[in-house]
Amino acid sequence: MRAGLAGAKRSSCDDIRRRSTAIRHRSEFGEWELVRCRPAAALQPFVVEYQGYRETPGPPVRRREMPNGNVTVIINFGADWLIGDADAPGRLEPFSSFAGGVYDRYAVSESTGGAYCMQVDFTPIGAGLFFRAPMRDLTGRVYGLGDVMGASGDRLTGRLHDAPDWAARFSILEAEIADRILPVASGTYLPAFVWRRIVSAAGDVRIGELAAECGISRKHLNVRFRDAVGVAPKTYARVCRFQRAAWLLAQPGEPVWTHVALDCGYYDQAHFIRDFRRLSGYTPGEFRRMSLADGTGIRDA
Repeated sequence: MRAGLAGAKRSSCDDIRRRSTAIRHRSEFGEWELVRCRPAAALQPFVVEYQGYRETPGPPVRRREMPNGNVTVIINFGADWLIGDADAPGRLEPFSSFAGGVYDRYAVSESTGGAYCMQVDFTPIGAGLFFRAPMRDLTGRVYGLGDVMGASGDRLTGRLHDAPDWAARFSILEAEIADRILPVASGTYLPAFVWRRIVSAAGDVRIGELAAECGISRKHLNVRFRDAVGVAPKTYARVCRFQRAAWLLAQPGEPVWTHVALDCGYYDQAHFIRDFRRLSGYTPGEFRRMSLADGTGIRDA
């Protein structure tokens, strides 16, 4: 464990650049730059990706943020974001840097004047270790970064803002994450094992069989998993099935709904459409029509 920690801390800017890719785009919505970075090997069970994002001001675009099973942290250097949820999508609250737990329905976001920020996509297991808190307390809600990290969140934001480029920022961020996660990463074996099984099967699993495989009752599995991930295993599996379906809908060509439903483990087409609409607020057809041409998300109606 200590070797993994040291390895993550020693990541140079050159190493960070080798793990990074940049995308730049210009459209009627303005110009944006997205830099994506894979985490160091020692952190990959806990972190999906780091991102740096800069967007010039353009017409306001309100997006629906779809549930994806990850925990997103935004470290903001620019104007506030407006955030709402599926229960009251028209009521948006301003946030600067913020974090949210696992969602099982869509959220709504809108930038108030361009965007300049970093994003960390944690696995739920990694987020719980990073925040040193049970993930059940963060489920389906957004908190200011200072509310979950205290003064250290403000200090981290300042250090990242003052760094000279994205590679330097990713290096600072990765060292901070390694410091907080790796020394306490033991003790998460059971929920991490179940989480990996659900993700690898894209949600097409039987929770009772997983509990039996672990040698515990389904009730006990629900309690342990909810503490570490934020939602029950069955709910998390539903989110993973939805993500698989959303990915298939984003592929070129006209989808055959029945094939998508069966491929993702739904009982039938009606089950697929009903579940998809609950999580996204759209039918599958509406979801495709509302996808932004620049690939930055789904427009909110």
